[in-house]
Amino acid sequence: MNAQRCGQDMTERRKSQNFQSLLHYLTESVWHSLECDSREKAAMSLWQHAWKLGMRCPSEMTFSVVYNLLVLTKSEKKDLSMFEQRTFLQHLKKEWKKFKGLKKAEDFQYADYVEILPMEVKDLPAEYYLVAFAEQEAVPCRLLHLCMAFFSTFLFPGIWWKELLFFLGGLGFPL
Repeated sequence: MNAQRCGQDMTERRKSQNFQSLLHYLTESVWHSLECDSREKAAMSLWQHAWKLGMRCPSEMTFSVVYNLLVLTKSEKKDLSMFEQRTFLQHLKKEWKKFKGLKKAEDFQYADYVEILPMEVKDLPAEYYLVAFAEQEAVPCRLLHLCMAFFSTFLFPGIWWKELLFFLGGLGFPL
């Protein structure tokens, strides 16, 4: 009986959402929060904006994207040990669950469930766009070192972002 009930529950679950292009959808206020506020407050700003974009069940890759945004935009860029990285990522997941629990009462009812956030803002369904950008437009990734470091995790997984920055700096890119 339990196995049958569990099987039914699993078929009704939403699929994980891939929001790895989230950095293309940030507004000026979210960028400001990422650069100036504490990591916890910046994470809350990101969660609120991602919620408006329809994020309900983030994938592991989405959590990695949020983690990278929170770590790489800070001016102090303190190196975290592997233990600190894992702890911070687990903390992000717990904070998302708390945030999601608080937001369920005011959930938007979108017609479509976005599994993959489009790379281009112009490709976002209109109903999402109207909610997410009612007050401010999207501001593309404006920090070269952040964009390069961010994409290096996908293109060159064996290269750390600091090594990439060193390489780009040697080529004369303004970092």
